[in-house]
Amino acid sequence: MSAPSIKAIPTRFQGVNFRSRLEAKFASFLQRLAWRFEYEPDLQAGLVIPDFLLTGFAHAIIVECKPEITPEGLARERRALIHRLSGWLRDDVLRELRELDVDPDLPLELTDRSLDDLVRIDCGANPRGRTRRVLVVGPTLHGAPGGPITLDGDHGFCVCTHPVADPHVGLALELGESCLACGADATAWVPEHVLLAAWKEAGNSTPRSTP
Repeated sequence: MSAPSIKAIPTRFQGVNFRSRLEAKFASFLQRLAWRFEYEPDLQAGLVIPDFLLTGFAHAIIVECKPEITPEGLARERRALIHRLSGWLRDDVLRELRELDVDPDLPLELTDRSLDDLVRIDCGANPRGRTRRVLVVGPTLHGAPGGPITLDGDHGFCVCTHPVADPHVGLALELGESCLACGADATAWVPEHVLLAAWKEAGNSTPRSTP
């Protein structure tokens, strides 16, 4: 059975016309996390215009908002988006390989990882390593009881530290891995009540009327 159709409500938030209230709410949420972003960025990737581009991260990250509830639905949406953005993602990996090729001091494992990323992209999977990511967010935050709250079922909101920055909210695949925002190790998951409070406040600050 297909999911029921949900009509998008155009919403104006802080001077920007968002195509749906979900997108406006997510923009408010990103602001509360102090993450920099662009709405509907022009990636020069054909007809594909994702909802958000996280620009303050070590590597650009695409975020798409969809009215899906289940992790399986989010996974389907992400796989489809990766297929549509495969050329853009592949160009990014090839650019990294060129950089690795001219720096003899970089370990060979980085080249192997980027080559593996090319295979993942061709298979419609999310590339890891140093490449861009494609994330999909539904109308609620996801997470197992006692586990990390996630954007897409994989990447958890983490607390990370950096020698030149205060502890901040980042995003990582698992504890001990590099934060996508600053590159430092993710040291802990953000407490669930903190994120849920931020998500609630984002909803409270988002207008409910159309522009």
